[in-house]
Amino acid sequence: MLKFKPILSLTVVGLSLSLLSSGKASAFSFNFSPILETSDSFSSFTSLGSGLGTAGGNSGYKLSNDSNYQNGKGLAINNNGQVVFFAELKSGDQGIYVGTGVSAPEIIVDNKSYSIFSSFGQGLSLNNDGTVAFFADVDAGGQGIFTSSGVSNTQQIAHTNGTYSSFAPGLSLNDNGTVAFLANLDSGAQEIFTSDGNKTIQITNCIGAGSSEQQCPLSSSMLDPHAPDINNQGMVSFVSHYGVFTGDENGNYLIVSDPTNFWNGSYREANINDQGEVSAFAHNNGAGQVIFKTNGINGELIAGNNYEQSGTPDTFYNVGTSSINNKGLVAFMGNQVVEGTSVFNNQGKGKGIFVGSNAVEDKVIGIGDTLFGSTVVDLAMDRQSLSDDNEIVFWAKMEDGTEGIYRANNIADSQFNPLLPDSTLDGVFRFIDVIGGKWYDPPSAYGFRYEMTENSLFTSILNFPVGFENPFTVSVGDTNLGEFLPGDSIDFVSLLGDGVSEFTITGLDVDPTNPTAFPIKLDFDTDTASFDMHALIEEDSQNVPEPVSVVSLLTFGSGVVLLRKRKSRQV
Repeated sequence: MLKFKPILSLTVVGLSLSLLSSGKASAFSFNFSPILETSDSFSSFTSLGSGLGTAGGNSGYKLSNDSNYQNGKGLAINNNGQVVFFAELKSGDQGIYVGTGVSAPEIIVDNKSYSIFSSFGQGLSLNNDGTVAFFADVDAGGQGIFTSSGVSNTQQIAHTNGTYSSFAPGLSLNDNGTVAFLANLDSGAQEIFTSDGNKTIQITNCIGAGSSEQQCPLSSSMLDPHAPDINNQGMVSFVSHYGVFTGDENGNYLIVSDPTNFWNGSYREANINDQGEVSAFAHNNGAGQVIFKTNGINGELIAGNNYEQSGTPDTFYNVGTSSINNKGLVAFMGNQVVEGTSVFNNQGKGKGIFVGSNAVEDKVIGIGDTLFGSTVVDLAMDRQSLSDDNEIVFWAKMEDGTEGIYRANNIADSQFNPLLPDSTLDGVFRFIDVIGGKWYDPPSAYGFRYEMTENSLFTSILNFPVGFENPFTVSVGDTNLGEFLPGDSIDFVSLLGDGVSEFTITGLDVDPTNPTAFPIKLDFDTDTASFDMHALIEEDSQNVPEPVSVVSLLTFGSGVVLLRKRKSRQV
């Protein structure tokens, strides 16, 4: 029977790190939202770029051996549910788009006659401000790395007209506008850099480095790249032939190097979150592969195998590309063992996306599953496919030839799969003993009054939903706190000195028959809470108080106002 083979220890910066034998994911219940499909008769798109992820292979896997890698341009999702993807149009033009599936996607850049770009390379990244990082060939010659939040707002980060001769596929953009990338230099060396277009930092130092320099070589071939990842603190994760590293302008830190348990040269795709946790792949020093996460002190095995010759569908034949979020969840691609088929002859047949060590219980979607009435025949995710709301973006091809970009939404973690009321009576929508930090949504009206029914308080509005053209007005009693947009948050405790037992949101104009029309993400001062949502009719708008100034709001609390008034692009 094919069983998960635990790795007993990792050598981490000279320390022995015991890893758990298996990381068990929490219960997940996903539904799916289409971002874009080519089957739509009104669609102007003929094909969509897949993610650069792979389900793995026997020898530690190589991206260059995976067909999706050859055809993929990359995928990424941010914490507002926005997804960036590449598309080819019926006109023959190419473009990079951002969309949520709520309305038509927004074009970021294209290669039409008025554009400076002739084509686009392999790698996309999207930050929480909606800015995209991408590779492009330029009409004037050479290749560059660019960031853009729209056709008229593009910045060059790096270009091959200087010391760089080429760039490895895959890049990463953080919320500060800094891009991490791997480049071949004119000198023949490979190095990892970060740059915001103004300041460039060389993270590695492989020029003239000998075999004792464990950070080098970074990869054996540009067809098998080890693209770096960067978090919002500016820390970069990357792999070399000898291990897994993190680094910044102050130096590099070896966090995993274990030749006893892992093959040198098999480390791949290190991804880092804002807590400094890194997920990565390694091939056992013997049979089998693993995906693990570690911060260099503590670690956990997420999933793996050891190539035994028979197995059951809850086990893996291969594991491959992973993505880690700020909650520490790891989503990854793998090949599930297909029952009744020789393990060594089923590669690719069980390809899927997973969130834990059990290939049945922890599968999100896989080949052979039904998605919007058609059968999935191929799919791919990417290293930035997982949001902090546990949403997973992926590319899929259907049996009828349709290609699509889809978002998997875990219940209550995403505005696209919110918790619905436990009961509805006379315009009051009741939620009973629900936990904080989730999305909640009733049928909609002009607005809603949120009222606690027990001894709990609302402490925060953590996020507002995307897809609305007008701002939301939030009031507590007779105090109008102002207007807010998707991506904004309100900390009632910091703003008013304490949590609130009720508040009102108005300014809505949505279909009242749609039960997921206005999800909102809330937090409480207790582990669970019960609250009612009272639907407001149009006439109630006459009772909404006028906005007050920030100066007058300071009198309610400690003098610290924590309002993120950041405008999010609507797509």
